[in-house]
Amino acid sequence: RIVKLVIVFLVPVIIWLIDTPAGLETETWRMFGICLSVLLGLILKPLSEPIISLVIIGVFAFFVEDATVLFSGYANQGVWFLLVVLLVCGAFNKTGLGKRLAYMILSKFGRTSLGLGYIMMFCDLILSPATGSNTSRSAIVFPIFRGVAESLDSHPDKNPRKLGAYLEILEHVVAMSTA
Repeated sequence: RIVKLVIVFLVPVIIWLIDTPAGLETETWRMFGICLSVLLGLILKPLSEPIISLVIIGVFAFFVEDATVLFSGYANQGVWFLLVVLLVCGAFNKTGLGKRLAYMILSKFGRTSLGLGYIMMFCDLILSPATGSNTSRSAIVFPIFRGVAESLDSHPDKNPRKLGAYLEILEHVVAMSTA
């Protein structure tokens, strides 16, 4: 874990020691190093994703001329919207709300997998005008229908092709068509 953390923090320093390529400003080259460091932090995971991202941005804010460039993404409403959607998606899984909603859907419409597909399409269609992107809409619908698949014993690691694969592909197709 410490080795991964050292790698994540050494990469931008090494990039900064290399001469700035022709046509780039020094500040842009430094931002590239920070972005690469964040990406490595998300891949290697020496700490959890939010913590490593904030630590990297916080530490390297001292080494750039204008730190507002680093923090400008946090002023974007789309970033906050996606963050809230992902937090709600995680809450669906942790609290079991996704499974409870799945059982309600199964009790009403669960006679056939085709009926479940139509309900998924209907949910996605209703959410499409209110959400900003396919990703955020899928993050709302996916935990509910993952709960449906898991309640029918179709888990990603056990029996994935029982119902889960069908619902996963259908969610992708529906999300692309209700955009």
